[in-house]
Amino acid sequence: PLLPLLDRIPGPQAAVLSGALALGPPTPGDRFAAAAATISLLAAGAEEAPVLAVVDDAHWLDTPSREALLFAGRRLGSEGVVLLLAMRDRPWLEAAGIERLELRGLEPAAAAELVDGTGRAVSPGVRERLVADTAGNPLALLEALATLTDCQLGGTAPIAGPIIVGATLARSFAQRLEPLAQETRSALLVAAASDTGDSNEISRALARLGLATSALDPAEREGLVTTHAGRVEFRHPLQRSAAYHLADPVERRAAHRALATALGPDLADRIAWHLAAAAAGPDEEVARLLEDSATAAQGRHGYAAAANALATAARLSPAPGDQVRRTIRAANAFRLGGQAQTAADILSGVLDLTADPLLRADMQQLRAAALMFVAPLMETFALLVDEAGRVEPYDPERAAMMLSLASLGVTGAAEVELSVETARRAVRLSQPIGGPVGMLAAFALANGLALAGRVGEARGILEPLIPLVETIDPLGEAGFLVAQVAHMLSWIESWASARMMLERIVSTAREASALTVLPYPLAILAELELRCGRMATAYAAATESVQLAVETGQAVDSAIAFVSLARVEAVLGHEGECRGHVAAALDVARRLGMIAIENYAASVLGALELSLGHPERATVHLAECARLEVEYAVGLPTVVQWNADLVEAYIRVGRTEDAVRELETLEEQGRASGSRWATATAARCRGLLADEEGYETVLLDALEAHGDQEPFERARTELCLGRRRRHSRHRAAARVVLHQALSTFETLGAEQWAEQARVELRATGETPAASPGGSLMTLTPQELQVALVVAGGATNKEAGAALFISPKTVEFHLGHVYGKLGVRSRTELVPKVAGLS
Repeated sequence: PLLPLLDRIPGPQAAVLSGALALGPPTPGDRFAAAAATISLLAAGAEEAPVLAVVDDAHWLDTPSREALLFAGRRLGSEGVVLLLAMRDRPWLEAAGIERLELRGLEPAAAAELVDGTGRAVSPGVRERLVADTAGNPLALLEALATLTDCQLGGTAPIAGPIIVGATLARSFAQRLEPLAQETRSALLVAAASDTGDSNEISRALARLGLATSALDPAEREGLVTTHAGRVEFRHPLQRSAAYHLADPVERRAAHRALATALGPDLADRIAWHLAAAAAGPDEEVARLLEDSATAAQGRHGYAAAANALATAARLSPAPGDQVRRTIRAANAFRLGGQAQTAADILSGVLDLTADPLLRADMQQLRAAALMFVAPLMETFALLVDEAGRVEPYDPERAAMMLSLASLGVTGAAEVELSVETARRAVRLSQPIGGPVGMLAAFALANGLALAGRVGEARGILEPLIPLVETIDPLGEAGFLVAQVAHMLSWIESWASARMMLERIVSTAREASALTVLPYPLAILAELELRCGRMATAYAAATESVQLAVETGQAVDSAIAFVSLARVEAVLGHEGECRGHVAAALDVARRLGMIAIENYAASVLGALELSLGHPERATVHLAECARLEVEYAVGLPTVVQWNADLVEAYIRVGRTEDAVRELETLEEQGRASGSRWATATAARCRGLLADEEGYETVLLDALEAHGDQEPFERARTELCLGRRRRHSRHRAAARVVLHQALSTFETLGAEQWAEQARVELRATGETPAASPGGSLMTLTPQELQVALVVAGGATNKEAGAALFISPKTVEFHLGHVYGKLGVRSRTELVPKVAGLS
């Protein structure tokens, strides 16, 4: 009933949803785009009247439909939409993230009333046992009554064994079929094999088997099926299951063959599936039909349906070459549909079917692309490198591609020297070839060199590549490279270029509703904005990155997103949330061998403890960063930015020798990399160690080195200078920089650091004024996201489309934003956001 409203939702979403439902031409794009469109369509319906959407037996939903409905369910808010999904327990239910209401059996009195309402004579004792043994389950009660004789119900004959309930319920449905004549059971088999229940199709299929439609009448009289509005419907899905599985395989194949011949040529997809079920062995014609069906499904974002069709087609392929080709297509569809492990598994099953080294290399590269998200990174690295060695004599380009991917992937395992070595091999192979593989190999080498601290060499390789990278479609197969380049640019402090790339990815993905593309660039953007002191933007981006990574089931991206958000929360002083997100990041990272996340996590916890005034605890975490970076040969201090925190923590606990040692390392890395952050923070630490005569000059140099680009780091240096001045009894001068630090911390929402500045001000004899309030950081993450998008000029409808929520939800959150920030209109909101984001 909502389909006539498709023209009211954003155009790209309407096109995707029309394609997904086969109402319009297939539209390429993200597998979650239809999920975003589902929210918009439900919200459009609610603009007319409240909407109730009910899905019964939701545990039987196909994967794309389940993803779309659960995504919508999590994001529905104030639209006037209620979504109810009735289901049995399923593994995915626990992680669904929606409210649950567990349905229990009827109360004893109501259950007894149900029993009595059947009209059968039941003794009080038997009634009591029925109610107790079935726990008041209405279906179990009715089925139990149907299997007991009048004497058993009246209490004059014993009831042997347990009352039918739970696992034995399915058997009770099968028992109802046994007394029926064979022709009725055969007719029920055809009805059960039908995927639509269309009575005309079933009648034509029965005729092909020499059966009359009236063969179903006895089953209808027994209440097993009903025929209504042109459909044959089973009383319960378990009854349909029993009718199907009680038949032998030969009978089931005959039923499917009859149904296939009963369908018109315009129903090729359904014909293909019935013929597949009817096949007793390999059949190329059926395999070809399934492959055609899969191509259509994949064009409608039905990756799971396409994958299953292709995997079935592969099993039915007589020729090994066709089996391998279709398996490769199936694996790619499984990967795109979020079933990475299945993709890897089916590919490993056909590796031995081909002796072609080029085809084998393609299969192994696809396996690696899938395993990258579900297996330890070093295992995937080994797979790529080994296969590159095999294929190199036949196709150096393929080998270079695999080595480049291996180099980039292994950085997640913090193996920097291995990354550089592998990238150099890729560059040597790709130099005579050039093109995309040459660009990828060059970037892999630049990436490894930057991590090793050899920034000059890395820049020399990277800078000529940037114009080429800017031409890459962020949503295409090579789109991951754009985000990777942006990440590296943020490490080497080319912040303007990094931000331009990231904003291009994010805006393109939002416009296309490409939800799976967003988590990684949003996490990098959060990290970049944190470095630039734009705390509100960082917090909004990191929060959305986590939300989308979890909702779209992307484990690798979720680990990065969790630790990115935790870093922001450490600065904001959100202790509980910070620790929880670090734990979540480590849980994923340890499963996948993402050692680099260990370093990020330790730095976050160290920064948190330092902000809380626990320098001893901070040293434990930050010393782990030092150990890891030495072990893995990381030489660029701006990748994780823990060094200055460790020096400060050592100084605070009186471990001067350790502080000097770490400071010398930071200064050396700063000189080698030319990093502004390293230079400025090293000067701050040197000022903390300096004597009374020297600290002022050193700390003022640090402030000059920070400039205006790092307000948070600058405020920390001002805090250090104020603390040193106070200890030197220069109280008036101390107050000047302490006020500056306090103002910045309050603006950024860095409450723990602001409190440190207040403590210092009180120690100078001044009572600082209360926080002025009205900060963006008083907003919830969702309110913050809405405020930033609306302040950028978006209407409520545009903001909803960008954030994958409804316009009503935007309006709801915007009302809270206005109240918290003390503004009354979009016009007043814009400067407020511009000044604080």
